[in-house]
Amino acid sequence: MQALRSFFAFCTLLMFIHIANGQTCPTNFNATATVTAAMSPCGASGNPVTQGFAFGTQTLTIESGATLTITGDFQVWDEVIIYGSLIVTDDMETISGANVYVADGGYLEVGDDYTNGGYISSGTSGVDGTMVVGGDFENRGTGTVNVGDNGSLQSGTFNNNGGTVNVSSGDTDCATEGCCGNCGALPVVLLNFRVKEDQGQAVLDWTTAKELDNDYFIIEKMTSADSKFEEIGKINGNGTTESSSYYSFKDPQFNQDSYYKITQVDYDGASESFGPLVLVKEHSNHLNLHITIYPNPTPGPIHIDGAGYSGFTVYNMNGQVVIHERNRIGTEAEQLINSALANSKGTFLLKFFNEENHVIKRIRKL
Repeated sequence: MQALRSFFAFCTLLMFIHIANGQTCPTNFNATATVTAAMSPCGASGNPVTQGFAFGTQTLTIESGATLTITGDFQVWDEVIIYGSLIVTDDMETISGANVYVADGGYLEVGDDYTNGGYISSGTSGVDGTMVVGGDFENRGTGTVNVGDNGSLQSGTFNNNGGTVNVSSGDTDCATEGCCGNCGALPVVLLNFRVKEDQGQAVLDWTTAKELDNDYFIIEKMTSADSKFEEIGKINGNGTTESSSYYSFKDPQFNQDSYYKITQVDYDGASESFGPLVLVKEHSNHLNLHITIYPNPTPGPIHIDGAGYSGFTVYNMNGQVVIHERNRIGTEAEQLINSALANSKGTFLLKFFNEENHVIKRIRKL
């Protein structure tokens, strides 16, 4: 009976994780959704656009290198996590215990006013990246604002109407010119960063919303077998401009699955990196992820041979996610999986995926 239950649990888990890795822009932000770099440009419009206005708790995640543009007002009812860029042309508001988090390297721009906290329920805005509000920032009595060490919150005016404000460093008086935290001007506001294969070459392209003292970009690459990035090119920046700028770079030596990242360098030598993003060779996609894992079973670490995947998820037999990573391949993926399973025993399912398909491997840790 126990064996039968385990078999049915295994079949149920396979059905649970047998999902397509679609790369179309989400059409329903009232359900859990993710915006990836491959979806750019991604946008929605309405008066207002709502997030999480449905039964249960929903999360909208904007990944590094991706941009979501909301044309109109945006109401957040549950949770928005920003690793990339979120642009809201009009007003934005957190409602009914909602949480908005701008991660380190993330960017949130609101064209008009931003309201944190509902009339009755709480609202939390966390800023470890950069948040720019063109109009007024209102923190209601139910609102909490947390600005981390590297965070920067800039607004036309900042009005704290009885809420809680926590600022780790920099300008802690948010009422002074509407600034909280590290309020220095951004050297570059990156709207998107993508990489794709075209006729056997890797093609990188990215767009900046504006630039300040931008000297140049360094393009770096690391293959699935490498342990460090190497510079493969350089492109001049546009100095200081309030206009958007488009950049493109081709790597003709794209012979295997690889990481790519760009580093922006100021005239004074200060720099900021974006990425990395993984690009999978098209022939690897078509081979449907030929991956071998050994030894299996094993009391120790596993080794992964194969290519064609851009990320992975590890599940236990209860369907719980042990670790989930996008943009992780080769030796780095192997190290992350071994670290996550170092002290574990039992059977696990490893799902390797790319934009088009996936493969599932079963391993047993003794």
